[in-house]
Parts: sequence; structure tokens; C-alpha cells
Amino acid sequence: MKRWNYLRGILALFISLSVFPLSANARHLIPMDKKCQQESEKGSVRCLEWRAVRILSLSGGKKDEIKKAIDLLNQAHAIDPLNLSVLRNIAMCYIKMRDYKVALRYCDRALKIKPSFVEIKLLKCMLEERIGHLERCKECYRAVVQYYKDRHLTNDPNYVFAELMRGGPEAQRIKEDYLASLEPGSKSYKAWTKVFNNFDRDKFFYKLLP
Repeated sequence: MKRWNYLRGILALFISLSVFPLSANARHLIPMDKKCQQESEKGSVRCLEWRAVRILSLSGGKKDEIKKAIDLLNQAHAIDPLNLSVLRNIAMCYIKMRDYKVALRYCDRALKIKPSFVEIKLLKCMLEERIGHLERCKECYRAVVQYYKDRHLTNDPNYVFAELMRGGPEAQRIKEDYLASLEPGSKSYKAWTKVFNNFDRDKFFYKLLP
């Protein structure tokens, strides 16, 4: 169960940039939609964020729609400026807009609040690379890898992912050792085998940050 919970972190990056998976055909009301229609709930951080995510999932990448989502997230941020989920989602909106410098600023804001937010740290590393800050991105990847080593968490899939993004001669061996350590048939085995066996660094990188 503990390993499966790790999938809530970096694995989200592999799914898509829709922040939360929500089918573009799911136009009918669902429980969260109904809750957020209540007058007392409409202005809550949770509902503002939910509405933003729903807009994003149906936006088809249209900038006007993404801007609507950003406006809702900014309202949520004004209510709760320390909310890491909101900051992360604002960063993801700007990634959809291909405004990587602004996305990076929101990653930095989140990391000021929680320096150990490793998923955002990895996203920051990739943004630094995409912008062209090559020395910064190398140091960033190195810092993430060291974070896991210092805590003896080298059996964490996020550590493996960080090593793959960092590159180097050891990355392939680290990936294979991690996959060999998983229990066949488990949720984590199925999920990470699919991710890592088909992992292409450049393809993933430019899909996330086109």
C-alpha cells in the first residue's frame, strides 16, 4: 500500500497535463459538480479549484479557456496563498500555455512553502531544462537524487524517475533493479512496469513541455 501511494506523486505527470484525469466527454453532473453548485460552496478553495480543473479538462488547449481556469485558481490562491495544490495547478496551467518561466515561478513559490515537495522540485528541474538553464537543471536533478539517497529511499519510484531524467550510465541499472524488486501482480508492479519499460526520456520531456 505504501508503494502504491507513491504513485499519487510523479505518476500524475505521466498521465497528461489535465491536472486531474476527467474525461472530456464527462459533461453530466457528478457529485463534486453538484456540491459546488451550492451557494455556500461556490467560493470555497476546493470548488474554485475543481471548477478550474473541469474547465481545463474540456478546454482542448484553448488559451481563453485556460485563462478562465487561471482566474479561478487565482481566486483560490487569494483565499489560501499557502495551498500547494492550487500553486501546482496554476503552474500546470502556464505549462499548457507554454509560458514556462511563469510556471517556474509558481513552482518556486510552492517550494518556498514546502522545500520537500519533491514532485514539484522535479517539475522545476524540467522547466529549468526546457528554458535552457542547463547548469541549474543539472544541479536540480542532482539535488532531487541526493534527497532520496540521504533518506535511504532509493526504493522509491520517484527516485528512479529522477535518475532517469538526470541520465548517466547508472540510470538503466537503477531502473531494472527497482522493477526487479516489485512484487509481480501488485498495483505498483503493473503501473511502474508500464511506465518504466516504455520510458523514453526525450519523448516524455517534450510531451510534458512541448
